[in-house]
Amino acid sequence: MKTKAVQVADDYLRLVRAFPLTVIRDDDHAEAAFKFIEPLAVKGEDHDGKCRLTQGEADYLYAMSALLEAYEESQICRAPMTPIDRLIFLLDENGMTASDLGRLLGNRSLGSNILTGKRELSKGNIRVLAERFKVCPALFL
Repeated sequence: MKTKAVQVADDYLRLVRAFPLTVIRDDDHAEAAFKFIEPLAVKGEDHDGKCRLTQGEADYLYAMSALLEAYEESQICRAPMTPIDRLIFLLDENGMTASDLGRLLGNRSLGSNILTGKRELSKGNIRVLAERFKVCPALFL
């Protein structure tokens, strides 16, 4: 079976040569990757409905963002944290409060009760959180 070669833009290849797309293995590499793509992310911000990135830049930004996301998720899963510690971490990373958590779960006081240990996460809560934070539901078990 023959495989078809994929055409890639020159600017994509230029970005790959400047900062190769590889598995991110530590915090220093993650920080360097973030600093490298930050100008692309700013350039690509959608202020008037038009993306200002070339297709090559957009492809590179998407690929590096996926690598960074995978690294962050692996770090969350490796840390000796309880499900609530992980939830608190995700809330902090997303600038959310206990009230925001409650609203997300459908009851404003529920967020505070979960974070203080008065209530446990239900299966339904876990599904909502996994969807919202784009993580594996097992993170909350």
